[in-house]
Amino acid sequence: MGIIKEIENKRILILGFGREGESTYDYIRHFLPHKRLSIADSRNLENDKIKLDRNLDLYLGENYLDTLKKHDFVFKSPGISLKEIEISKNCQISSQTDMFLKYYGNQTIGITGTKGKSTTTALIFHILKSMNKKALMAGNMGKPLFDIIPEIDQNSVIVAEFSSHQLEFIQKGPRISVILNLFQEHLDHYLSYEHYKKAKLNIALFQDENDYFISPNYSQDIEKSPYLKEIKSKFLKFGYDSNLGNYISENQLFVKNNLCGIWQEDFPLLGEHNMFNALLALVVLDILGMDTKEAFGHIKSFEALSHRLEFVGEYGKIKFYNDSISTIPQATLEALKAVKNVDTLILGGFDRGIEYEDFIKEIIQKDLKNIIFTGEAGIRMMNIAENLKNPDISLIFLVSYDEIVEYCFLHTKQGKACLLSPAAASYDKFKNFEERGEVFKKLVKKISDKR
Repeated sequence: MGIIKEIENKRILILGFGREGESTYDYIRHFLPHKRLSIADSRNLENDKIKLDRNLDLYLGENYLDTLKKHDFVFKSPGISLKEIEISKNCQISSQTDMFLKYYGNQTIGITGTKGKSTTTALIFHILKSMNKKALMAGNMGKPLFDIIPEIDQNSVIVAEFSSHQLEFIQKGPRISVILNLFQEHLDHYLSYEHYKKAKLNIALFQDENDYFISPNYSQDIEKSPYLKEIKSKFLKFGYDSNLGNYISENQLFVKNNLCGIWQEDFPLLGEHNMFNALLALVVLDILGMDTKEAFGHIKSFEALSHRLEFVGEYGKIKFYNDSISTIPQATLEALKAVKNVDTLILGGFDRGIEYEDFIKEIIQKDLKNIIFTGEAGIRMMNIAENLKNPDISLIFLVSYDEIVEYCFLHTKQGKACLLSPAAASYDKFKNFEERGEVFKKLVKKISDKR
């Protein structure tokens, strides 16, 4: 009830009425059924419960952000950017994440990073449940944070994935904070890459001396951040360096210099980056006082998440992999390391202005036979690749995924692999990367059945 007591006398605006906005509305209405509330959204909302709510003001359409000045407490949804909006000093910008961490941060493990955060969150949750801990998972993946509040008791461990958008306005960090990596991403949401990095680092900047912050020593964008000196929490690092105590050596995972286990090829997570995600999970579990050797034993029973180096199947003696989650070059390069014998690579999508020159220079040197480009980002990538002139690789631009998958079947050698790992966002043609991945998988099976 602490959250409700804090806001009950405020003029409240719920900014954005997607999954999280609706969750916020439901939570407040449960405790304050007659309080005057406001909802602002760029869309016209077709929702029966808000139509029947007589204590609700709606601000919809193109100028929905103008209503900020009429309120003194705003629950901002993650997808809304305020990068060029002047905010009154009397208007407090908050969010579910901000309020949740204020009251439940001491029970929370928070994971962020440009890539790998969903897998790492789910892996930590899986191990905790396997070791009979009362664990709850929420945040950027799974349930909105407010939805799990009724399930929380003093013994609960909350594992939460946080996006940069969710961390942008927090005032308290989790007890254990993790940043996996930082790369150029979401540049359409922020004034600059530096603003994006600062939003991510908030997860540690708002911790205190009793908290823990964990990050890799091999991420230069983290290591060189001027904000690191402001962090008050206990700072743990991991990487290849045995001096760190938490490190990997020849597929052996060490926590506090103790061997936890040896990574095997038949584990459900592909790639070196996932081995590090697993090491990080073990470091977190060690902080919680759990047996890391026992924890390592539960990794093999983890089910990998969809659209993340997901093996679609073998059709016509060609292996198909769906890595639609890879929306930046660094993730695609990791995917090419993880998947063996890639013959055909699918790149491109929505163009957010990411720098592709170095990426394509590296890609064009790979042992590939076909690169399929699509979308505005694909046009830019293909132009770079054509100028580099590698005659051993066929470059083709295709518009529809029907054409793309058909081409994959016709031109990928038997015994080889076809990999969708676009290094670009999906929302030129799809609502998100999940839809893109699902379309790809369905087309692979559909076209295979016709052949």
